[in-house]
Amino acid sequence: MSYRKIGQNKYKVDVEKLVDGKRKRRAKRITTKLKGKDLEFLISEIEKELLESIDSESNGDLLKANFETISDLFLAHSQATQRTKDSYEQLLRLRTLDFFGHMTFTEIKKHDIISFISNLKSEISKKTGKPLSPKTIKHYRNLLQVIFNYAKDELEIIEKNPVVGVKIPTVSGEIKRDFLESSEVQETILKLSKHGDLKYFVFFILEVYTGCRPSELYGLKWEKIDFKSGIITINEALVKTKKGYIQKTTKSKDCRKQKLSAYILMKLKELKEIETYKYPEKDQAKQYVFTNDQGLHLGQAAFKEYFRRFCQKQGIKYVPPYSLRHTSGTLLSESNIPLKSIGSHLGHTNQSTTEKYVHATTKVEDEIKEILTHITTPKITKIN
Repeated sequence: MSYRKIGQNKYKVDVEKLVDGKRKRRAKRITTKLKGKDLEFLISEIEKELLESIDSESNGDLLKANFETISDLFLAHSQATQRTKDSYEQLLRLRTLDFFGHMTFTEIKKHDIISFISNLKSEISKKTGKPLSPKTIKHYRNLLQVIFNYAKDELEIIEKNPVVGVKIPTVSGEIKRDFLESSEVQETILKLSKHGDLKYFVFFILEVYTGCRPSELYGLKWEKIDFKSGIITINEALVKTKKGYIQKTTKSKDCRKQKLSAYILMKLKELKEIETYKYPEKDQAKQYVFTNDQGLHLGQAAFKEYFRRFCQKQGIKYVPPYSLRHTSGTLLSESNIPLKSIGSHLGHTNQSTTEKYVHATTKVEDEIKEILTHITTPKITKIN
């Protein structure tokens, strides 16, 4: 909201908008006795009117605008989360603008989209040295789809979305992510309890026990743990964006409550006592459970980096933090817990998502082989 007071009950409202690489401005002076939220609401309505006037006058200019200009407008008006907008910007910067940036937006046709997708299929990633994955190509296609939808529905400069109907490589339904077998979890717990840092040990057992998304544990505060009832509340996550870390609701916007084991509660109390001793002046209830040496929340990659080095040193299997979430769901599945209950445990909104998170363990595979061996082996019958 951009406005300033220019006299008693008098204000000037300013807006600007990027159109075809040029910034266009509009301003309006108003006189009102409104205050507080009522004033803000009035200002926001006037801003909308001013922006609409720019749109109506600039529609002819937009018809001549290039792809980069329209994508800038799309980002400026997108209602997506900051993290999603960051990913849009990255996809645009990495490959999309190199291909489409100079093209007049309204002249881009389906064959241009197909050509772009074809280029992606043949490209080798500098990071991995391998072809781009079907999932990555899908992200690019989806970005183009939402930008062209914006141009069609909001800017009204095209009649049809050229991305519709463009085929991309099939993305596998199963999320191919590693996990730990129950014996490997036990081995890791033993090593961490003896040789690891307490906060990372607690992070590990809490991750496997709750099946949290790592961002939910990084954003966990002491006020979310009720030591009397033994209940942990999971309804927030700490997410890294280009503008820094932000606290937001969980991915599925749910609120999960789980009963913690006596052992985990004991280790959490130990950790809290240490934090209270180190930072007695702080309101511990409002503080993060997992902190760095400055008493601030851990960074997004803190556990991953520590755990990778620890596993390498101890000679045990390493999996990234998110795979511990898969481990939690998979081990529950191995114990014949219903899929719906596992989904509730992990905070999924539909069962199809949960199905991607549970994998076949060695134990289950051995049981399957034993059962099928028994069925398919001829039985010797005694002849009297």
